Amino acid sequence: MAADKEDIDFERKIHEMEIPLKNFISEEEKETSWKEILLTVEGDTRKKSIAHNFYWAAAASVLVIIGIVVWSTMNSGYKTSDHEKLNIGLSDGSSVTLNYKSTLELADDFGKESRHVSLQGEAFFNVQKDKSKPFVITIGEYEVMVVGTSFNINYKKKFAEVTVCSGIVRLHAGNQFLNLKAGEKGIISSAGKLSVEEWDANDFAWYSGTLVLKDKSLQKVAAILSKLFNKTVEVSPSVASCTLSAKIEYETIDDILVIIKETLGVEWKNDSHKVYIYGKGC
Repeated sequence: MAADKEDIDFERKIHEMEIPLKNFISEEEKETSWKEILLTVEGDTRKKSIAHNFYWAAAASVLVIIGIVVWSTMNSGYKTSDHEKLNIGLSDGSSVTLNYKSTLELADDFGKESRHVSLQGEAFFNVQKDKSKPFVITIGEYEVMVVGTSFNINYKKKFAEVTVCSGIVRLHAGNQFLNLKAGEKGIISSAGKLSVEEWDANDFAWYSGTLVLKDKSLQKVAAILSKLFNKTVEVSPSVASCTLSAKIEYETIDDILVIIKETLGVEWKNDSHKVYIYGKGC
């Protein structure tokens, strides 16, 4: 019971510190303050992690057993095409947004006996809190477990990134465990190794519709746009080193290209196959 109370108090502490996404990514001072808060709590977190290890290890052990059953009972699901996104409302009150070329499958007993899903690709989750039924996402050989939180998962070719916006997320890879809190990104390498780093607001720009650029070269911007829109974006050498700082709210890639043109004086072409950005220089 004492461990449960500690866990609840710690989770409440994290929730009290949460900062809305738009505020976090648009105000540099708040970003600095948020990092300082996370550093302050980090020491406290590590002390508590020892007390929580037994609880989480036991839960994760159950997940390994359950995972085998879940895979055999995943029937209902959703899938997106190369240029399609999909908003999904689940029976437990949670919601999931699938990015391009992604698949989400639900266990047959989802919302009744369990809350188990599997993901291939990328999705943003807003999970309704229910401590009696943890929300478990299977990504390949790995598990992500939450109670109630919002986060982004990008899983492709045995490599995964889990970026947390609110609450606490638990990663499980083999015999490794990692707790992530708001403002952190967990990495699972293709070899199954776990690591953690601070998030980048652009990790889920595809979901938020807000792109934040700070002294980014057009070459790097092109790489970001290619990932965001699943489309080839090329830049001519004459403008590749031009830098851009901007916060852009967008719906289509053309919205971003218009801002780039107005800011840097470059030109662009967008056809069904690729985008080409060019100009005389900057």
